[in-house]
Amino acid sequence: MNTLTTKALIALLSVLILITVGSQIYYRLNDRHKTEEAVLCDIKENIPFKGIVVRDEKVIDSDVSGVYEYLYRNGSKLSTGSVIANVYPDEQSLQNKKKADEYSARADALENAQNPGNSQYVQPDTLTGRIDTEYKKLLSSSLGGSRQEFEGSADELFLKMNIYNVITGQSSSYSKEIGELRKLAEKLAPNADQVKSVATEESGYFVSYCDGYEGVLTKENVGNMSRSDIEAVIDGRSSENKGVTCAQLAEFGMKLGLKCLYNLDGGGSSTIYFNGEVINKPCRHKNKIEEQTVSDIVYVGY
Repeated sequence: MNTLTTKALIALLSVLILITVGSQIYYRLNDRHKTEEAVLCDIKENIPFKGIVVRDEKVIDSDVSGVYEYLYRNGSKLSTGSVIANVYPDEQSLQNKKKADEYSARADALENAQNPGNSQYVQPDTLTGRIDTEYKKLLSSSLGGSRQEFEGSADELFLKMNIYNVITGQSSSYSKEIGELRKLAEKLAPNADQVKSVATEESGYFVSYCDGYEGVLTKENVGNMSRSDIEAVIDGRSSENKGVTCAQLAEFGMKLGLKCLYNLDGGGSSTIYFNGEVINKPCRHKNKIEEQTVSDIVYVGY
């Protein structure tokens, strides 16, 4: 390459470098952009409102007489053909059945306790901690929990304590106890032909009681409901729910076709207790939801 060509290339390269540097300086001085920092955030907005939920409810009629045992808790989902209740000839038969179930559950727990899969792979120290935890849960549920929670904790404590007896050598076998429990359960269990059943023909959600609104609060009647009709669904007076006046309650009773209507004490006294649980929301003591310590009752036997 001759000297002239080399000088030309150097000159061209110098010009390109000057243009590049100059353009960068120009845009830096004259082409400024406003920038903002983007921050990721979630926005939640709550809109409080008052109202009622209206759903179609169907009362299942049964002509089977006897003592009913519901097999589902309130709110349980049912499929078509689900057996929702067993019917026993008398109260004693139902109590015998429950006692037989208790004996069978104890026998199952003892079999589980002496199962090698449980007794050979659990350390005593670990199990002692679990027993202590279950005992505290049992005490807690006895003071403020439900009956189901208490019974569940008692069953777990029974199982863990018997596993502990096996792995520490205090008990080698529960075969004798299991056999005796099985015999007691078999003796108390009612005959199959004595127990009737009630099933549902449709799918839905189970409720064990009727509140009297099954034919009133329906989707077809929503458009015809007035404010007083909605306010008549009472759970006690509070800062958010003032309930209805005696006059409004009487008016609603007349719409239902009632001939005689009693107005009892409100607040915590307005408590509906059915099948071992409170099914409404009684209100007392600064709007706190709880039952009255002492109350007058209207008792309905069935």
